Amino acid sequence: MDELKTNTCGCGHDHEHEHGEDCGCGEHATMMLQLDDGSELKCTVLGIFDVEEIEGKEYIALLREDNDEVLIYEYSEDENEEPILANIESDDDYDKVQSAFMTLLDIDEEDIEELEDELLDDLDKE
Repeated sequence: MDELKTNTCGCGHDHEHEHGEDCGCGEHATMMLQLDDGSELKCTVLGIFDVEEIEGKEYIALLREDNDEVLIYEYSEDENEEPILANIESDDDYDKVQSAFMTLLDIDEEDIEELEDELLDDLDKE
């Protein structure tokens, strides 16, 4: 299982960098999620990750900005590197993905609410 993929300096490359006012550390990327009814939902990207038990697929964890719900989708990119999100069809796969995400964050179910509260507090400060 890979670690959560994040770009800490904003350049798109995985490397060490000098921390400063504009380095981007501690900031979370956001994206607009297009819902089936045509409305849009702003979400914070918690991370993109793969699951050892499911080969060839990546997943994305999103935090809704209008409440504290974490959404997890299958993730890929088109030829222009634009994100493509898809529902995880299998309940068994969803359970594996959710478990892997919680393991990557090194938390258990009781800690999820605390994590979501911290992220929402960070968003309120922006």
